[in-house]
Amino acid sequence: FNEGNNFKYALLAHEFFHVYQNYLSNGKDMRVFWLVEGQAAIVESLYVKEFINDSDYIMGVLGNHLSFDEGIQNVESYESYNGFNSVIGQYGDITIFMNLSLAKILQEQGNSEKESFKIIFEDYWKTNPNDSNWKIKFEEVFGISTSEFYQRLNDFKTNPENLVPKISLSEIFEKE
Repeated sequence: FNEGNNFKYALLAHEFFHVYQNYLSNGKDMRVFWLVEGQAAIVESLYVKEFINDSDYIMGVLGNHLSFDEGIQNVESYESYNGFNSVIGQYGDITIFMNLSLAKILQEQGNSEKESFKIIFEDYWKTNPNDSNWKIKFEEVFGISTSEFYQRLNDFKTNPENLVPKISLSEIFEKE
C-alpha cells in the first residue's frame, strides 16, 4: 500500500464490518448484495472521513455511479452478487446510495440519524435474515416492503449529496 492511499484503511473497516454482520446474524449466509456490501461501504466511508480526515471519500463512493435512473429501474439486479457483477459496468454501484436512502426513510419515520444507522447496521442483522426470508425481515425491521423501498429510491436520486451522514462512525457505535 502506498502512503496516502486511504483505500487500505477503508478496506480494513469494510471487511471488519462483514465480520460484525456475520456475528450479529449468527453466521447466517446472507447474499443480498446491496444490503451486505452497501452497508460495509458506508462503514468504510465513515471510517475514512473520521479517522483519516478525508470527507470527500464518501462522496467519491456515493458519486461513483453511471446512472441512478437505470440502476433503480434494474434494482433487483443488486440483490445478488452475480446480478451486481452483470450490471456494474452499465449502471455503476448504487448500493451505498440504497442504504443511505434507507437511513433517510427511517429518519422520516421519526428515528434519529443514529437510531436509523443502528437499525440498519445492527437490528436488521440480529433477525438472522437469509436468502429465503430477507424480504420479510426487511419489512418487519424497516416498516416498508422492498418494492415500496425500491420505488422510494427515486425520491433521493436528484440530490444524493443530501444523503451523506452528518453523524460519525464513533457516534453510531458508541455505547449508550
